Amino acid sequence: MINPDLKTRRAEEALQFPSAPGLQMTEETVSILGVELKRGSGGGGVPELSRFSKDVITERDLKLMQKLAIGLELNQPVLLEGGSGIGKSQTVDRVCALANMPMHYANCADY
Repeated sequence: MINPDLKTRRAEEALQFPSAPGLQMTEETVSILGVELKRGSGGGGVPELSRFSKDVITERDLKLMQKLAIGLELNQPVLLEGGSGIGKSQTVDRVCALANMPMHYANCADY
């Protein structure tokens, strides 16, 4: 059973998408905790933004999104490590949807 105080605190810490503080989007750009990205031209492979409409974004999610945005802005590859089910692919999909950029998936275990 979840402690009611912990449940309330988690709800307060969570930020509703897409109106999370630190997340701003215009037609041409998306800003994630101050890192501004030009939005792409779309095309195949771009995740549907509506897919994330009910997501709850935590501060940890925003910080990871910011790191991904920095990698994209610098045109550098980004490697995400971690156990299964912690939200790595979901977070990349969300950033790609916001930035209107295609998502390319590679599982390092395949190489």
